Amino acid sequence: MTSDADAEELAKTLRRAKDRRVVIANERIRTSGRFAVVAFDRSELDARGKAVTTVHESLELEKRADGFVGLRRPAGMSLAGG
Repeated sequence: MTSDADAEELAKTLRRAKDRRVVIANERIRTSGRFAVVAFDRSELDARGKAVTTVHESLELEKRADGFVGLRRPAGMSLAGG
């Protein structure tokens, strides 16, 4: 989380997630040196299996010199993927 708004958005998502399932589809990974872009479609299904929301998400990863992997959303993307 990089801001209070991100934390609040994640908290809302988690509160409503207790009766939902998440499905990840159409995964795509593009690498270039120590960088990678991971993209996928994330769907939330209600208790009956009906799609409630579907969003496209994209994350940028960077292998850092200290051995950790940095993770960030591309500029202009929110937690909801838009």
